Amino acid sequence: MLIRDRPTVVLYATFVLTGVVTTLLGPALPVLVSWWGLDDGRAGLLFAAQFVGSMLGSALSSVGMTRFGFRSTLVAGVVLIAAGVGVLGLGAHAIGTIAIFSYGVGLGLTIPTTNLYVAQASGATRASALNVLNLAWGAGAVAAPPVVALFQRSDNTRVFLFVLAAALLLMAVPLARIVEPHGSGARHEPERITPAHAIRSGGGTLMFGAMLFLYVGTETSVAGWVALYARRLEVIPATLSLAIPSLFWATLLAGRAAAPVVLRWMPESRLLGAGLLLATAGVSALLVARSAAVLAVAVAIGGLGLSTIFPLTVARFTRDLDRAAARAAGPIFVLAGLGGAVLPPLVGIISTQSGSLTAGLFVPLFGCLAMFVTLYRIGARTVPAAWEQKL
Repeated sequence: MLIRDRPTVVLYATFVLTGVVTTLLGPALPVLVSWWGLDDGRAGLLFAAQFVGSMLGSALSSVGMTRFGFRSTLVAGVVLIAAGVGVLGLGAHAIGTIAIFSYGVGLGLTIPTTNLYVAQASGATRASALNVLNLAWGAGAVAAPPVVALFQRSDNTRVFLFVLAAALLLMAVPLARIVEPHGSGARHEPERITPAHAIRSGGGTLMFGAMLFLYVGTETSVAGWVALYARRLEVIPATLSLAIPSLFWATLLAGRAAAPVVLRWMPESRLLGAGLLLATAGVSALLVARSAAVLAVAVAIGGLGLSTIFPLTVARFTRDLDRAAARAAGPIFVLAGLGGAVLPPLVGIISTQSGSLTAGLFVPLFGCLAMFVTLYRIGARTVPAAWEQKL
């Protein structure tokens, strides 16, 4: 078996820390705005720095996995994340932006590699396994806002960044020892390309990339801007506004925890559709929120709706492309990073130009609606099992 007990624990612990770093900009944004005197447009460019870095890392991940193996790619990614986080609190705006770009590259290497490693190990249960893996990521995302808020109250945000960097470096050591370099022999087994596989891996691959582009951009737009949005609505105390992203990540975490059970009686496609409906409803409610109760409900529904979209999309992608998924993962996750680099900054640009952050948050609403179209196109391009047997 590819993943034994000890590797599982280390992988999941690393993914918890990855979740903290991926979502760090959201709760830290008010702090960084204060440190560096940024307007919304310039603050939005910090998201662009992270996700442009993530795109580069994702592009390199396919090369890393096929040429150097899972182990080297994963360890390199974790070390880069640690370096970026550690440097973030050291200097001015320019140095901080480079640090964010650096840990973005590390995330781009680490996230696809870990997902592909677990998917390859899990076989027919990959949908549930990837939900559990991304549940660990969600645990880190939930922990980030209150921890950042706690350290901010004592003006020790930089201390938190150094501790987080040290924890990541500690994880790199066991990963270098226990992760199997090339998975379950994938390097030595030739790919079997069937006509059905060729159909799926053409335009269908682009559709998977488009789905992740929209998902990552939408998720990051909501989670990244909601703390600042809550502060400006002035419906809750400023210190509590930093914890609002935790509510989003908590419901996302709950959704991923429940997914393996729900998948026993609900097909993946139906669960995806239900999630998108909830996400659209949550983002729509966010736009009209003028009280603490409505804001909280909107954020909770949005997080629950978005919870299973990423793991189920990755599960379907790896199942459809089989061993070719390792080669295709780079472009797919590049598009995911591009979503994070484009949509959250677009929120800031629209907010600055219109003078209203509410106007900017129409961007994730568009993302939800566009995912419906993309999901339909993915379904239309999938070759039914009966056809595949004939092909």
